[in-house]
Amino acid sequence: MTNQRLPLEFDQAGGEVNLHSPRNTELHGRLAIAALLVLTMLLTGWRASASQTNIIFREDFEGNFPQDGGWIVGDLNDEGDPAFWDDVNLLSFGSPPLRGSVWAGYCAGFGFGGGGFQPVYQPDMTAFMSRMLDLRNYSSATLTFWHTVPSIEAGIDQCVVFINGQDVYSISDAFAWTQTTIDLTPYAGTEVDLAFVFFSDFSVEGEGWYLDDITVTGPPPRISRGPYLQTGTVSSVIVRWRTDRPAESKVLYGTDPQQLSSQVIDSAPKTEHALTLEGLQADTRYHYAIANGPDVLASGTDYFFVTSPAVPKPTRIWVIGDSGSASAGVPAGPTAVYNRYREFTGSRYTDLWLMLGDNAYYSGTDAEYQKAVFQLYPELLRQTILWSTLGNHETYSQETDGQHAYFKIFNFPTAAEAGGEPSGTENYYSFDYGNLHVISLDSELSLRVPGSPMLAWLEADLAANTKDWIIAMWHSPPYSKGSHDSDNLFDNFGNMTDMRANIVPILENYGVDLVLCGHSHNYERSFLMNGHYGFSDSLTPSMIKDAGSGQPGDTGAYLKPDTGPAANQGTVYVVAGSSGWATFVTGRHPIMHAALLEMGSLVLDIEGQQLDAKFLRETGAIDDHFTIIKGVAPEPLRIVTVRYDEGIVTLRWKSRAGNTYRLEKTESLETPDWQPVTEDMVATGATTAWTGSVISLTGQCYFRVTEVN
Repeated sequence: MTNQRLPLEFDQAGGEVNLHSPRNTELHGRLAIAALLVLTMLLTGWRASASQTNIIFREDFEGNFPQDGGWIVGDLNDEGDPAFWDDVNLLSFGSPPLRGSVWAGYCAGFGFGGGGFQPVYQPDMTAFMSRMLDLRNYSSATLTFWHTVPSIEAGIDQCVVFINGQDVYSISDAFAWTQTTIDLTPYAGTEVDLAFVFFSDFSVEGEGWYLDDITVTGPPPRISRGPYLQTGTVSSVIVRWRTDRPAESKVLYGTDPQQLSSQVIDSAPKTEHALTLEGLQADTRYHYAIANGPDVLASGTDYFFVTSPAVPKPTRIWVIGDSGSASAGVPAGPTAVYNRYREFTGSRYTDLWLMLGDNAYYSGTDAEYQKAVFQLYPELLRQTILWSTLGNHETYSQETDGQHAYFKIFNFPTAAEAGGEPSGTENYYSFDYGNLHVISLDSELSLRVPGSPMLAWLEADLAANTKDWIIAMWHSPPYSKGSHDSDNLFDNFGNMTDMRANIVPILENYGVDLVLCGHSHNYERSFLMNGHYGFSDSLTPSMIKDAGSGQPGDTGAYLKPDTGPAANQGTVYVVAGSSGWATFVTGRHPIMHAALLEMGSLVLDIEGQQLDAKFLRETGAIDDHFTIIKGVAPEPLRIVTVRYDEGIVTLRWKSRAGNTYRLEKTESLETPDWQPVTEDMVATGATTAWTGSVISLTGQCYFRVTEVN
């Protein structure tokens, strides 16, 4: 008989395998094919197993075979009795060469007719075993198996491995146990049909192909998202990540980066991973690594986080709004904003990170979040807890299982896990950090009318708060003349009007210090405000608690007499929606001290009773800043700024609301003759200003402000 391989085509469907020979070949007259596949059990202790994380599929033939239903076994000849599988003790039939001194257990003997320990073989047989392998989530793969042929007609009988009907390996004289490796990388990313086939032209007792430990391995799972940190508390944090294929979840962690002695494991294979690390110490740095079995998937010196403090501490907060332009094909803006912040903060750890919505354009889909968030901020995501509020663009994504992608991506507290009162929903929530209480509200989906669940929760949460500082954030601003106009009832379904009329009064009544919003793609920052709940034309001077800049080197910081949350002492409103792009403005809102059509982010530093805020441009410049200091009495009367421009003088002085002041001038200090410049002025806030023209006969003029009462 000539040594010639039969080209075969494999079809696997409906639980059957059909092998088709493209030609009816007569070899040595009529080709008679007989076969035996003896499928051996795993020998104990003969070699170290591969890392479990790399195993895609393994058949060790323990127990009854085939027991997982994945194999199809049979013969291609209608003659003889039907094929059967039986548990056969290898030591009881034949004596195949052993890979060790002891062959333990049973294997599956493949034959025709007979039974028990001695299968009977008939001529004209082709024995095969076939199954599908799923390599769709792998970039490479390798097939290994042990095999031997104890009795074969060398050069005549053939043992062949087929992949998708194409022979990739054949042997006819492996009389000793041999391990064979086949590279499956050309088939990576697909589903493949794997088949082992034994061809024989004559029935010989014990003739066949013995197989053991058929294993398909691939590279360890790859992290395709994150890791990123969620819901940080004084004693816990959630670590999240995504893998390119199902894998177990494991986080190794500890305070010593060289000894990650603690671990949390969820052995259920999944691609979306979220593990809660509990029992942590407050205000402590923990290093961590992501693992799968023995394989470490992500680790390094920058894989760490710091738990929330139980007592006040200096706190650095980074705030970005409408930063999602990278997923709209415009990554340069948010990238520059991020890089300038990293340069600005340097080695200073970012304690909190706030996102103001529209984090991924245009619809907040999972794929858009991948581009706009997870690919853009990998370093900060693995170190700092990210908190967010819902933007209008997050609501445009198609719901899956009743949820927008936003709610599947983030884990926010619903049961007061991080402080505050239980909200029962991730649409709105609160958390504590040191002496700071942060509230995230929903300006897009939740009801915003009096008596609605969100407003009832908000009031309860604020009433229970004992922290010194309160920051509230949501997306659609109560005051803006940027790319959105808060006076427009039809802009974004009236969300801005609702938040101003129904939410702002509650916040101010409980002493909220700072409100952060996005939506308009510019930067706007108000004076210290209280009591303005209508359209911009309803603003009165008394609603501005301090008409100064809030800058210590200018008109002075905004001062609040009480240290804790106190009602109606003033709030600063910031629109920071230009972290992705700065588009256009519709005007200038009268409550705004600063209104800039520039890109940037907001950096907050809180230490004790002082809050400092800086608008950090994508160029690295600081184009606005302000300070709020609590527990400080109002400043005494003093002129803080004098500006002269083409005959127009502007003076500002520190004042107390309700007190009466008089502005006077004189042209000489040697023989002063103080004359009133204005009628008596009743101050409405902490900073009072006057602007007017001055006529001087001598070319010089001196001013003073006196308190009349």
